[in-house]
Parts: sequence; structure tokens; C-alpha cells
Amino acid sequence: MRKLFLLLGAGFLLSTATKAQSYERPVGSEFSIGIEGALPTSGWDAYTDAGGTKKLADFGIGATIKYAYNFNETIAATFQTGYIYFPGNDLGIGKENISQIPIKAGVRFSMSSFYIEPQFGLSSLNEKGKIAGDDNSYTTSNTAFTYAIGIGAMAGRNFDIGFRYEAMSKDGTVGFLALRLAYSLPFGR
Repeated sequence: MRKLFLLLGAGFLLSTATKAQSYERPVGSEFSIGIEGALPTSGWDAYTDAGGTKKLADFGIGATIKYAYNFNETIAATFQTGYIYFPGNDLGIGKENISQIPIKAGVRFSMSSFYIEPQFGLSSLNEKGKIAGDDNSYTTSNTAFTYAIGIGAMAGRNFDIGFRYEAMSKDGTVGFLALRLAYSLPFGR
């Protein structure tokens, strides 16, 4: 049900953004900084002490920065990094907090104020956990292949609203839906 509300909310934001003003990106560099919320979808299940499964985390929150070079009004190369924190749920046997630092490259295809953006790269995944009844904590770190597909719209000259599915793959795949609200600044023109 939460996924349905997130999808409906993203659709509403994108349709509102496009009615605000049509905007074509000028040729050259742009830099954007944004906040984002994430909703884990697949691969986040863990076993509980009751013998069932429960999601490791219910949501994530973070910030991102993105550099884009617009070759023309339609095509741009993008580079994005950031930090997303997923606070862990209590599984009965312990709790594990997960953070992601992705480094992704992509190509943005724009049509008026709408765009679609496939991306790929690597993510550093850091897990910090604590086993119930034990005072010791543990940390692990991995690097995983990351891929994403996003859609979005420019809401006026400087506001970017994007929605994407992102997955990380190493010994299994975990994915999430994310909504990014960003402020964009052109420079170097």
C-alpha cells in the first residue's frame, strides 16, 4: 500500500511540475544538490527470532549531488554521488543500520521539461549492527554494482523532481524506490 501511495505521489508531483513551466536545459554544465527519500522494495528481508521474516529497514533518507553536462537540449551526461541512511528495524535477534554511498554515471534524455535517466556505477554499503543481548557491535563493508532508471521533470528553471528505481547487486540484489527533490544551478556558460 505504501508503494502505491509513493507512486501516486510521484505522479502527482511530476504532473504538477510540468504544468508549472516548460523548461529546456541550455548547453553546458549544471550542478544540483538534493534531498531524497527511499522505500526498500526487494531483497531487504531478514529472519527474525520468531522464525518469520521482516524487512531490515522500512525507509531511507539522504542527500545527493549531481553534475550534468548538457550536450544539447536533449542529451546530457550525468555523474551523481550522495549518502542514503536506512535505519534498521528490530528483528528480535538484533538490529542492523545500513548506509549507501553510490557513485553513478548516466545519460539523461530530455523532452521539454520531462526526462528519463538510466545510470550505473558502484555503491559502498556499510552495515552497522548489534546482536540482541550482546554489548558488542559489528560493522561490515561491501562494494556492489549499482544500476538505476529514473524519470523526472524540471519544475521551473531551478527545481528538479525525480523518481527512480535503484538496485545494488552482490551475492543477491536489493532494490528501492527513491524520490529526489533538487535545486539545480547552471554554471560555466
